[in-house]
Amino acid sequence: MKARWQLKNLCEVIRDVADTAADRYVFAEGLKTSDTWVRKIAEYAVAHDEKPWMMSSDDLVRFNLDSDQAEQYFEKEGYPPLPKGRSYDEEDE
Repeated sequence: MKARWQLKNLCEVIRDVADTAADRYVFAEGLKTSDTWVRKIAEYAVAHDEKPWMMSSDDLVRFNLDSDQAEQYFEKEGYPPLPKGRSYDEEDE
């Protein structure tokens, strides 16, 4: 009986996710990414960008940061640090 109830409950959740496009389960409106995660996302973005010297807040938005948070990051922190072996001078090469 318990397994049947669990299966029924699971089917209802799956149906709900399909009907709502998972908005309730994936996105929590009003929540902001923590400063620590914004920094980690920026470091990841700059490490995987072909031209990090051209990076702007718009590039961080592509990594699903809120545009306000991305702009605040650049105003507060400037450019993210590059991984070892890369420099912002590569644009001259």
